Amino acid sequence: MSYREQNIVELSEKKISVENLVRLYKDGRIHFPQELEPKLSDRESISDLIRAVRIGIPMAVVFVSELQNGDFLVLEAKDQLLYLLKYIQGGFPVHIEGITQENAQYYFSDLTYKNPRLAGKLIRTIFTFQIIDYRTPKYLHMEVGLFHEKWSIEREQAVRDLIYEEYGIGSLQYYCNKAVAIIPTKFVGIFQLTNEYIVLYLLLCWQRYYAPVILYDKDNMEEQELLEDIIIELDHNRSVWNYFFDVVNSCEKKYLNRVFNLLQNKLKLPFWDRKRRTITLGVFICFYHMCQYSCIDELELLNDIVQIKDFRRKIRTMEITAKNIDSLLDIGKELIK
Repeated sequence: MSYREQNIVELSEKKISVENLVRLYKDGRIHFPQELEPKLSDRESISDLIRAVRIGIPMAVVFVSELQNGDFLVLEAKDQLLYLLKYIQGGFPVHIEGITQENAQYYFSDLTYKNPRLAGKLIRTIFTFQIIDYRTPKYLHMEVGLFHEKWSIEREQAVRDLIYEEYGIGSLQYYCNKAVAIIPTKFVGIFQLTNEYIVLYLLLCWQRYYAPVILYDKDNMEEQELLEDIIIELDHNRSVWNYFFDVVNSCEKKYLNRVFNLLQNKLKLPFWDRKRRTITLGVFICFYHMCQYSCIDELELLNDIVQIKDFRRKIRTMEITAKNIDSLLDIGKELIK
């Protein structure tokens, strides 16, 4: 039985009033991955929420991750709960249907004066937390959030940074700093290697190629479990990760320019598909390393590989799993034999 099969998500349910949520937020017991200033659409969502409370619509279930100290990390993508708490704390005014004039906006303190009944109803409103138990493997915390929420890749990484804080994910910044030294000469406007998620996915490819470890049936591991494995090893395998950046730094610019051209044209990977683009870049860097220990020219290898329909299909459609990344790497190994 694999590591994945031995674990399931352990959930508990807790109903908490908005009044108590405000108190927990003030005490620093509730965390949000990204605390951004509310946009107009965020304020409008609070107006909609207040209307829902006024007419008796129950609040949606909120999934939260229990942290090591018992705090809660909210996995919600739209941040409606965050902006509700900020609104009640006097952060900004909103238009309230049926109370304010067309262009007028009220702070919560105004609402308590103008309509104390609605204000009281709002702070007594109950949110149901589905709490992912701290003992549940962390990659499954990520799986829950990704299943129920439409995270951007930046939001996904912000959640990951908090969930894996005690596992040493802060060391990822060390490798981002190494990447900064490469950017001016190797990467111009194509990949922002200072982004943590870009570096993390590149290291994932390198691990599958250069330092695969047979443990917990890793050939069957999927994306979030693979990334967890990298995070845990960030401090323990520094020589492996440092060597990857040595290889990147050794890549000739004409090779990388050809890779970027293939990503955009032959492989037709759109800019928004950043995970697949990064995985593909990581695979091509591994191919470059293979060529340094053979008599095959790296540019010729690139041209041969992208002519293979199965390779192009896998790049465009694959899920990020150990098996799929290995199958891409195997295509290059076969050509080099």
